[in-house]
Amino acid sequence: MTAIHRLLVVVGCLLAAVQTTPTPAAAHPMPYTGVVLDVHQAAVAVKLQLPADDLALASAIDLRTATSDTLGQRGVELGNYLRQHLRLTTPDGRPWAVVIGDLSISDADRSDAGPYREVVAHAVLTPPPGAGMRRFVFAYDAIVHKIATHEIVVSVRQDWAAGRVDSDAAAQPIGVI
Repeated sequence: MTAIHRLLVVVGCLLAAVQTTPTPAAAHPMPYTGVVLDVHQAAVAVKLQLPADDLALASAIDLRTATSDTLGQRGVELGNYLRQHLRLTTPDGRPWAVVIGDLSISDADRSDAGPYREVVAHAVLTPPPGAGMRRFVFAYDAIVHKIATHEIVVSVRQDWAAGRVDSDAAAQPIGVI
């Protein structure tokens, strides 16, 4: 994985960085992946919002006729793909546990490109024993490992230690992969 695909996230500094980080998706006319982090006391909850066509192309998983009801048939395969491309480690390289949870597919319209189908995946990331919650290396390259023009917008919605606990709050963008 190249350095451009790695995003070092120091959660304690995220909110300060948000003030100077532009919203990158506004200039991108194609559907992009949204990664929303909720940093809790013992784990990081992640919501992945992936354009279904790009995900299918990059993963070779057929999603043409998938619905939320039938997505479960591809759930193991999608979960394995996402686990391979979503990694957190401590600054000294110890891996966090990654559990992929609920998967759904629906219509979306988060870009200037108009409506498209989107796969939403939820994951829980847990640090190894003795590791802190506030510093980690976030490595994520789903879709972009095959489609170089794809963008991934990483945001933080909740950060309990920083006082951002409102689950309905707008996510604050912190970077683009």
